[in-house]
Order: sequence, then C-alpha cells, then structure tokens
Amino acid sequence: MHVFVDTDKVKGVQRLYWLQFEAILPSSPDLRMTYDSPRHATLGGMDFFIETGVTSTRSKHAPESDSAHFYALLAAKGYTVSDSLMSVRFVHLMDSGRKELMFIYAEPTPTGLTADDLKKGGKAYGKRADLEKGLIERGEKSIQFHLVGGCMRTREDCSI
Repeated sequence: MHVFVDTDKVKGVQRLYWLQFEAILPSSPDLRMTYDSPRHATLGGMDFFIETGVTSTRSKHAPESDSAHFYALLAAKGYTVSDSLMSVRFVHLMDSGRKELMFIYAEPTPTGLTADDLKKGGKAYGKRADLEKGLIERGEKSIQFHLVGGCMRTREDCSI
C-alpha cells in the first residue's frame, strides 16, 4: 500500500491517492479476483474497472482490513481526513485475475454534504451521478504511466 496526499496548511487531506498491488498466493491456485462493474477506463493502454463510493471516515473498520491500515497510516503521519469522502477506484486485473493493480483517488465530499446524504435514499442522492462524473475525470487525470525500458505493463511482460 502506497498513499500520497495533497493537504492544506494544517495537514488536512484535500486529495488522496492510494496505490496498491495485490496477488493471490500460489497456495490458493483456484482463487481469482473478480469485479463486475460495467464502467471501465483505458489508462496507459490498460483496461481498468471503475467503482465509486462514499464513505464516512469515522466508521469502524475490521482491525486487519486495508481501510484500517490506511487510516492508521494517515493518522501516524499527523494527517486529518474529512468525516466523509468520495472515492473512485480503478482496478486492472492481470494474470487471469490472480493479480491486481489498484488506484484509489479520493477527496472530501462537497461542503455541506455527508456520505449519508449521497448514499441511496440520502437527501442529495440525486446529485451523486454528476458528482461522480467529475470525480472520475479528476481521478483519471491524476494517474499517469511512465515507460520504463519501453514497457509499462507487468514485469513478466518486459525484459528488464
């Protein structure tokens, strides 16, 4: 897990970028990661599933979850996060679904709106589609790939 943040003067997170690589261990040869999102983006010539979400950062997280580690990492470095975040997750599957490259771009919900407001049934749910569109666009622009030795896919694809 790698986390990068843009902050204000008092270390309040304005935008965050979470990069993560995962792989299923060889001891589980039949397992595959699956995503069913109908939304996709092509970034750096690779296909990514797109999933969006809103979350209350004050929610309880399972102690060993990625989210718990993520929030603990931010807190340990003295960063503060808004009570509600909007996020877009971009996932690229490799090796027949046994490996994934994941980017999450997140930012605080617009002023005056909470995660609950933007969830189905919330008072601002009707605004969510437009907010997601802008969020996805900002997320896509925040991801850049740089060629190393003429290759940008996986180490197995390249002679490095």
